[in-house]
Amino acid sequence: MTSKTLVPLVVALVVAMGPTAAAQSPQVEEALSQRLMAHALSVAVGIACPDCEMGGLQREMLTERVAHYSFRVRVGAGQYDVIEMHHVVTEASPWVPARTRDALFALPGGAASFDLTYLADAIAAAPGHRNLGTFLADNDVDVWGLSHSWALLPPGVTDFTFMDGWGLEHQLDNISIGLAIARRARSLEGNGDGRLILAGMSDGARDAYTYLDRETQVPPGLRRVKGFIPIDIHLKLERNDLRQRACDRASAQWQWIKSGSYGDDSGVVTRMAGFAAEHRPDAPSPVLAGLTNLQAALLIGTASYIFVTDNPTLHWVAGRFDSQGLPYGLQYTRTDFYLQLLQSFAPVIPRRLVMDYEDITCEATDVPFDDHLSEVTVPVFYVGARGGYGDYGVYSTTLLGSRDVTVHLASTWPAAYRMLDFGHADILYGDHAESLVWQPMLEWIRAHR
Repeated sequence: MTSKTLVPLVVALVVAMGPTAAAQSPQVEEALSQRLMAHALSVAVGIACPDCEMGGLQREMLTERVAHYSFRVRVGAGQYDVIEMHHVVTEASPWVPARTRDALFALPGGAASFDLTYLADAIAAAPGHRNLGTFLADNDVDVWGLSHSWALLPPGVTDFTFMDGWGLEHQLDNISIGLAIARRARSLEGNGDGRLILAGMSDGARDAYTYLDRETQVPPGLRRVKGFIPIDIHLKLERNDLRQRACDRASAQWQWIKSGSYGDDSGVVTRMAGFAAEHRPDAPSPVLAGLTNLQAALLIGTASYIFVTDNPTLHWVAGRFDSQGLPYGLQYTRTDFYLQLLQSFAPVIPRRLVMDYEDITCEATDVPFDDHLSEVTVPVFYVGARGGYGDYGVYSTTLLGSRDVTVHLASTWPAAYRMLDFGHADILYGDHAESLVWQPMLEWIRAHR
């Protein structure tokens, strides 16, 4: 927070809290800092989105020096028009973020919240750096991000008519609000008014591509992004057969929408598979006939190409297979954590959002989200997993106008063993993720200050 903002606010709060505040006990100092932060964030929200409302500020310590702040922002008049903002940063003192030079705004992966994508404790082999968000913050990167409205729905919602308007345009509007809040909050915290690096995991990278496409139409002085880190996904595909599969999936989503089904509930099956595998691993699977619950859950992650048809070797997590080709364990991500991960995905996501993604890849329908990709000129660091989307995501970077493009593919197996190689989610949760992915990402961020 700048001194011009901080001084009068401190005086006003000390007066309001009474003479005991002058003693500056640790409890009073912390309470004052909390109120200062709440005020600063409220100001940032009001400037970024005058019609928005902020509430529910919370703080949790991830390590001795890294804090996670979160708060919700009402972005519309609908019952569920709410996003959740996240801020992961080292603290100078309780409720006082340390000043940082580097800043990142991170978008979550498909069907996942920010917490699940960037803050999930998964890596037992890396004490103190158990997730990407904490790792970056512990290395003095100011990490911001958001959870989308559909990831925040309370249990028991059964009427998803409101999702009819929740396509990619709606999502980009909310991302724009989130970026504006983060940039303004950083300014109030004394970090200046510089632009942020935009990162996105999986579908979050698709969001980021299309946000950057939109931002090219904004005057340079009003843009919020200075660099781009797409993590293991494509926006478009070079192969005609894979594009046609996207067309087929888009058509299927449209048929569902026309029938009055606005929420894709694939996540319900995924959650059920994870729950069954955790609690009755050896019982027959109700999801995949002929397999046990554990085998079915593992197959979803280790042979994801069976269910997600846009990549012939895609797997979320690299598996271990028996002589019959059935998975019995995982190579890099802990099995118990993986089963919890399956149960944590959003049960329902908007069909219009999924259809928009597929239409962009299909290219048969003219959509407004990819008209200006060649005008995107920010530096790019593409991170892929050989066993995930990997080099299938490289083509999309060539459609940008950026001259500074780095491709980094995480791999642990020879090329002939791609089916066993480091997987899509291993980037976030697997052993060796810190050395294979996170550290190179950090070095790129520092090199692009």
